[in-house]
Amino acid sequence: MQTRNILNANQFNCVRKIGKGGFGHVLLATKATSSSTFYAIKCLSRKKMIKDPQLKKSLIQEINTMAALEHPNIVKLYKTFEGSSHIK
Repeated sequence: MQTRNILNANQFNCVRKIGKGGFGHVLLATKATSSSTFYAIKCLSRKKMIKDPQLKKSLIQEINTMAALEHPNIVKLYKTFEGSSHIK
């Protein structure tokens, strides 16, 4: 998976779940060092990615596209993290 920044899950504190979909959920979080800026963290199930190679290919394409975009009306992808159970 090609991305510019890799995050450590310990760098963020989850505030609450703000969304849910067929492949995972979205959390509202703050950085562990500061609670003044909020981030949305999309958490996708690794199990589903393993079962569906096309889904993983689409995810990689989405990550690379979002990381390259710079537009005020499009959510900016800052970092990614792949853990044992989720891709964030």
